[in-house]
Amino acid sequence: MCKVKIKEIISISKEEILEKYQDMDKDFSNIIEKLYAGDYASFEMNNIIKEHKNDYSKLKYLKGKTGCYMFLCDDGIPIYIGIGGKEVGGCDLYERITQQCGGVSDTGANLSKNIQDIDRLFVKKEKKKEITPEYSTNKKKTFYLIPIVVGDVTEEEDVEKAKALETILIALFHPKYNK
Repeated sequence: MCKVKIKEIISISKEEILEKYQDMDKDFSNIIEKLYAGDYASFEMNNIIKEHKNDYSKLKYLKGKTGCYMFLCDDGIPIYIGIGGKEVGGCDLYERITQQCGGVSDTGANLSKNIQDIDRLFVKKEKKKEITPEYSTNKKKTFYLIPIVVGDVTEEEDVEKAKALETILIALFHPKYNK
């Protein structure tokens, strides 16, 4: 586990968020404060994504939980934000993050596919063929992961709060790989 915190100068500073959204739910304000302070467990993805078998042992505490997860680049900028446990009894935070660590899948929004689609938009035509599933896997290995547990995946109130948190975080940080 490593300690990483969100970079202060991105689309909106911590002070601007808390001042502009004074009426925000106290739980959400606390989450934002903790993110900027680096108070959430964070993981280097190169320690999780391995060549032959990914190592999810550090993430087992996320089983049965709902919440959000953030992928950050090495300078502390959120580049992808997602949710695990969208529905009561659905895919929990652990399962969703492990899906994101894998390759392109049919499970809905997927970081690997988004990396490939978005990075293709920014490269010259002759280099587009180099943006492959291996390219996105290697890029993911350079990211940091911050899981944010909101509650239990079986509690409707926790699931709704996780959905709201994901919307808030995406709106605040405009992550590059969220479509």
